[in-house]
Amino acid sequence: MAAQGLDDEAASRWCGWLDGRLEAACVGEWNAEVLDLSSNKLTAAGLGLILWLLLHYHVQCDAVRLSSNLLDDNALWELTRFVIKQREATTALYLSDNQISAYGLFWLLAATANHTLYPLWSSGSFVPLWVELEGNNLPDDALEELFASSRYRVQPIQQAIHKQARWNK
Repeated sequence: MAAQGLDDEAASRWCGWLDGRLEAACVGEWNAEVLDLSSNKLTAAGLGLILWLLLHYHVQCDAVRLSSNLLDDNALWELTRFVIKQREATTALYLSDNQISAYGLFWLLAATANHTLYPLWSSGSFVPLWVELEGNNLPDDALEELFASSRYRVQPIQQAIHKQARWNK
């Protein structure tokens, strides 16, 4: 689905189409090595629809490519909930050339840092979650300020993520 001009309206139509196909297949769990939605026009709304559908049908995504969309911190919130609801660790997130700020990045890092799947243990060593973020709204001073600030704590973020009723199984 990369570079298909997919916007939120098209994402909604695609989800309707895919929902029928996945429901008819009725397989318990699916694996997608790479979910590639890069170089489209998705915002948080369209991305949220797609990710909800994938969670609903237990689709595991090892890597998610979302570079060059219109994604902001709200989209990263949707992606964070998707990542922490996976049955296995996601190994890579490609988010370059979007509109993500240090605040959105902090949500992702805090949620994964407190999740039992991360860091992934494989072949006798830890495998980090690769997050590619070039071309976003992430100046070094904003990152330093955010992570040094005591008002951003991990526990309240983790609790807020888990309270989202529509993402509960």
